[in-house]
Amino acid sequence: MAVLVLPPALAGRSLASTLPPLQWVRSFNGVSSANDVPRSADRDAAGNLYAAGNDTVGGVSNYLVRKYDPTGATLWEDRTPGPSGLGGEAAAVWVGASGAVYAAGHVNVAGQGYNWLIRKYDPNTGLPAWSATYNSPGNATDGAWDIVEDPAGDVIVVGEEDRADIGEMVNWRVTKFLGTSGAVVWTRTFNGPASNNEEAYAVATDPAGNILVGGNSNLGATGIWRIVKYDPAGTLLWTVSNYGTPANLDARIERIVVDPSGSLYICGSTLPTAFPNNDWLLCKYSATGTVLWSRS
Repeated sequence: MAVLVLPPALAGRSLASTLPPLQWVRSFNGVSSANDVPRSADRDAAGNLYAAGNDTVGGVSNYLVRKYDPTGATLWEDRTPGPSGLGGEAAAVWVGASGAVYAAGHVNVAGQGYNWLIRKYDPNTGLPAWSATYNSPGNATDGAWDIVEDPAGDVIVVGEEDRADIGEMVNWRVTKFLGTSGAVVWTRTFNGPASNNEEAYAVATDPAGNILVGGNSNLGATGIWRIVKYDPAGTLLWTVSNYGTPANLDARIERIVVDPSGSLYICGSTLPTAFPNNDWLLCKYSATGTVLWSRS
């Protein structure tokens, strides 16, 4: 695992051919010198950095969240292999407007497969203020992939659940939790018309607290992007499905950013029929779901 920090003026921007001097670099090699993988990072108003991912100890991958100060010194870490000691990973970390720190991921539980694990941390100590889990009735693989805090201080987590128990495959799942306690406010799921694999990978909120979710839907012969907008109560406002890949079942949204006007910037990948490999795709959508432009 490695963390690289650029000057604030360049964070999130394209870099010119000449890079500025690095402020610092920190690497992390776990005690077993095995696979240690970062998945997500965020920072707070004081310049502290939070990184989420996994490290491997004794052949078991751990759910891992670390905090670094502005100089790169490690302040705390939270590591867990899950209640059964079978492993897991933290897939996303988010710092809320209040400074609260949240992480989302999954851990392997005996007899249940992978379960969601959502945690809210005390940013000063790294101790969990609350933890929330989810195991689908199918006792199979359930993955949480992204998390965001809304303007009201509640958190939305997106991911997937395996529903082979009712003749479906992987469905996408969106859950809103109370930021204060981790109690579930509402959940929305989606199983496509082909009852194939549907996964939600990215989530963002707009200034009004509406929730934008991006992922993919598998129609059997075509994998497509799927973007959904919910209001804060979980009411569906609109759905857009496009950028299918008829050559392969491989279309995936990786990240959503919403600007102050409510427009969406979405990046992901598709597999054009003329090429053997995935291509980047970056699109801008209006607040009503209309494609304004795309670049590949």
